Amino acid sequence: MTDIGFLGLGTMGRAMAGRLLETGHRVTVWNRSDAPVAELVAAGAVAAASPADALGAPVSISML
Repeated sequence: MTDIGFLGLGTMGRAMAGRLLETGHRVTVWNRSDAPVAELVAAGAVAAASPADALGAPVSISML
């Protein structure tokens, strides 16, 4: 599947990133607060150290 970087894990971003994980994509996530990142890491995402880290994926989505 596709490597996707995801910035912004508010209500919509968290749901979208979660659905991408459910469908088998490799998702790297970043958010300015840690709780949504931890939730998605528990579901299989990778935590990015910085926004630039997440944007290193071939596909990136920004929900800011």
